[in-house]
Amino acid sequence: MKSLTDAAQNRLGKYLRQVRNYLRAAKSVDIDKVEQNITGHIENELAGVAEPVSTDVLNTVLVKLGSPSHWVPEEEL
Repeated sequence: MKSLTDAAQNRLGKYLRQVRNYLRAAKSVDIDKVEQNITGHIENELAGVAEPVSTDVLNTVLVKLGSPSHWVPEEEL
């Protein structure tokens, strides 16, 4: 993962905690795999971005990824 500013690291941590909270109720989902998927998407989106990555840049990526609840399969909501 690219180097993030402290604020961006905190923002990412909050997003991932929210995802984990939503996924706890989803029995068919591997939470660790989803988190790996999310961080993989973030890494791809941040390719070529200067480090440390700011909160504004990270937020743009997180908006593309959608709400943390987006990662829960619809049938499990």
